[in-house]
Amino acid sequence: MISIVLIDDHPIIRRGLKQQLETMDDVRVVGEASNGEEGIELLESLRPEIAVIDMSMGGITGCEVVHQMIQRCPEVRRLIFSMDADETTVLQAFRNGAHGYVLKGSDLNIIVEAVRSIMAGRHYIGPDVSEVGINIIMERATGSLNGAMDSLSPRERDVMRFAAEGHNSQQIGTKLFISPRTVEVHRRNLMRKLRLKTQTELARFAFSQGVLSVSVLPANKVMTE
Repeated sequence: MISIVLIDDHPIIRRGLKQQLETMDDVRVVGEASNGEEGIELLESLRPEIAVIDMSMGGITGCEVVHQMIQRCPEVRRLIFSMDADETTVLQAFRNGAHGYVLKGSDLNIIVEAVRSIMAGRHYIGPDVSEVGINIIMERATGSLNGAMDSLSPRERDVMRFAAEGHNSQQIGTKLFISPRTVEVHRRNLMRKLRLKTQTELARFAFSQGVLSVSVLPANKVMTE
């Protein structure tokens, strides 16, 4: 029997997801939490096989729950259940240690496939968000971005990596032993050279070039670790 804990601040969503999951003969929802803090305590107490976690709860976020789980109950598999298909959010979830990512409102067969996949030790991205990976693979295939990295200085590459991971100028400056103002100069220069305008574009470019160390093979919705 696969035991699951649901962590979501919307009771109607938890109820609907529980009904979907318990149509599976070998699945049982053993606990529910309405926020991240309560969820972590419940996971430590119950030690289920899987936690299904809302990405954007009040209080600590789904990513923070995932991060704390790695420290406090690392054996529990981590499935993000989110309204957000934005590629930066998806990459952030996996970078923080998620094993799977599916959208709220997904069909039962998608949820079943996600549960089966992560229980088998694989990562999973639902088909509704897999277009993110397809776009990146297409960019790699065409080679349209391959030469862009050559225009960056070593320091600009360092700044790009940390910025793509979501660090602010103060944090990047601390890591690189330079001032936040110098970080901003490098960031403006690299964004100009790469012809990028947004954080999403920066994260996407960094991932396509293998700069972000995220354990996702985005061409497929089911991925082997």
